[in-house]
Amino acid sequence: MSRWAFMAVSINATYDHDHGRDIIPIGTTEKGMYTELEKGKYNVVMFARDKTQPNLARVKFLLCNNSKRLVDWTIKGVSENIQAIPKASGLIKAFDTGECTLIWRRPNDYNSWREQPPLKMLLQIKSMVSERGKVMGKAYDKFRVVVDPNLMCTVDEPPIHKIVLNSKPATMILLKKNSKAKTDSNAGMQTEIGGKNVLDDSQRINYILLLLLSLLITYLLKIFYQQK
Repeated sequence: MSRWAFMAVSINATYDHDHGRDIIPIGTTEKGMYTELEKGKYNVVMFARDKTQPNLARVKFLLCNNSKRLVDWTIKGVSENIQAIPKASGLIKAFDTGECTLIWRRPNDYNSWREQPPLKMLLQIKSMVSERGKVMGKAYDKFRVVVDPNLMCTVDEPPIHKIVLNSKPATMILLKKNSKAKTDSNAGMQTEIGGKNVLDDSQRINYILLLLLSLLITYLLKIFYQQK
């Protein structure tokens, strides 16, 4: 099962196979937003051989949109040897599902599926406000497709590769807000300290003026008594 998450969007992909995972930052079209793709180091989608047609292999993608936004998805890398039924792209409404079956025809250059090397494909996901609305977040994930020669299926029951799309707050947004609040707090402290410094300087000047005035009065009184 694959798992994605969107904006404020954190994008996660957990694959069928138990491989290690790492985190790769992915940019978005929205300022102040971020996404990250949590992906397997060895992202592999397994096809199963068709029981009645040995030169064909199948897998079904089941995409479950568990977010509040419309999802636009596209599988890229479909070629003359890999066909997408009904098509390799689509839109999924909020809390709805979509599916696509890939049919891989073995090239005539190979006598068995064991000779067929893995192929690279790309899954593109976009989170949208509406069908023609603003794209709020997007992600791309490369994966490899291989045929398991020991796995068999029928036309009606291909193996299913499930992808769940979830929406959760992006932590970087919170970090940005906290950082701004901290900056505003520091600015306030600096203003307060600056005000205190100005007040201290004013008091110091007044003290000096009073001292000078006191000395002047003392000097004048001394001269006055000497003249008497």
